[in-house]
Amino acid sequence: MPYKKGDVLKSGESRRKVLEVLGDIYFTSYMWKHTEDGGKNSKLSGTWCNELELDIDGWSLCPPDQTLLPTGPWKPEEGEVYYWGYIDSTEDVYSNHTTFDSDNKTDQKRLAMGNTHKTSEEAIEWACKRYGITKP
Repeated sequence: MPYKKGDVLKSGESRRKVLEVLGDIYFTSYMWKHTEDGGKNSKLSGTWCNELELDIDGWSLCPPDQTLLPTGPWKPEEGEVYYWGYIDSTEDVYSNHTTFDSDNKTDQKRLAMGNTHKTSEEAIEWACKRYGITKP
C-alpha cells in the first residue's frame, strides 16, 4: 500500500510518521508523538525505507483513532524481559535487557523513570530523548 506524507504508521504500540515521500522511498520518523504546536518545535529524526522494508518490519497504516502513542511508561510483568537505555561516558547510546523483578530496586527505579521498554529500539530512542543526543 503506498503511503503519503503525513500518514501515521504503527507496529504494535510503536508509531512512525511519514515525513517525506520520494517515489517509492519513505522517510519516516523513529518516534512520533502529538504535540500541542503540531510538532513545529520538535526535532524529528528518521530513517529512509521502502514499502517492502516497512512490511517486513510489521508497519502498517494506523487507524485515525490510534495515532497517539499510549500514555505512561510500559510496565513489564513479573519475570518478563524488558529493555532499558543508557549512555556511556563518550555519549554513545546503548540498550540492554533483563528480566523484570518487582522486588529489585534497580528495576523499580527504571520503571519509575520510564526506562522500561518492549524493544531495544524504544530503549535507545528513550535514552536519546532523555539525554538530548542525536541518534547516529
